[in-house]
Amino acid sequence: MYGVKLNSKKKKFLQLNGFNHNYIPAEDREFLIKMLLNNFVISISKSKVFYNEKNPTSISKNHLLILNGHTKLLLKYKRYISFKNKMFVNFKLNKIKYIITKNIVVKFFYLFITLKYYLIHKITK
Repeated sequence: MYGVKLNSKKKKFLQLNGFNHNYIPAEDREFLIKMLLNNFVISISKSKVFYNEKNPTSISKNHLLILNGHTKLLLKYKRYISFKNKMFVNFKLNKIKYIITKNIVVKFFYLFITLKYYLIHKITK
């Protein structure tokens, strides 16, 4: 399971107004983009983060929060996100739409769209 572990000095964190909770569960990604746009120095650690996938109350299991947060992130920062990453995020979002949709016709539509984004993501360099 992939995840983000983000550390920041409190002064720097507050300088950028911290996490924007309108982007849950992508508030850490939104904060990271703000850091990059403000020329903050960012380093990458090889430390491991462990996540309990069986936690039923995990935000990562809340499809509506994921759709809302990542859609807002994609819309606000689309000019900074690579085409390949846009395709990956759209693949994930449409996969969730497929999962939560009850109507079989709409479900078929989301299946088609999900496969389209998946294939574009895979063939894009």
